[in-house]
Amino acid sequence: MADYVSLRHEDSEVPLRIERVEDKESATSNCFITSGGKVKIFGQNLRITGDQTGLGIKFISVNDAEVIYPVSMVDLLINHPTELLIVAPPMNSDDSVQLQITTQYSGSSNQPLKAPRTTVFEKVLTVQSGDEATRQQA
Repeated sequence: MADYVSLRHEDSEVPLRIERVEDKESATSNCFITSGGKVKIFGQNLRITGDQTGLGIKFISVNDAEVIYPVSMVDLLINHPTELLIVAPPMNSDDSVQLQITTQYSGSSNQPLKAPRTTVFEKVLTVQSGDEATRQQA
């Protein structure tokens, strides 16, 4: 007989964490983001799911928090709990941004959380154009 019972309350805090952001255009991690380029995001419980407003992925300017670059759901190419692949939205190449993810993913594909969860990547990403990304690889 087990010495403990594991209970999971529906509204319990689900760990939602961004661990690494790979810019596929410049082949770098956690420092650059290429405007219009592919970006792979690794972490925990990242899958974008739910029915509340405001869910999804966005990049927020650190220079002006009112400047927000949302990622369209059609640009979400892979939507797994530990990995997302997106096409970054067009952004100003002289900006620095923080990645924010909001989801109702509960760790189970059957039942979304009642309330959305949001996480912000701890590192600031420097926006670059596709030409700058190509020079980074050279």
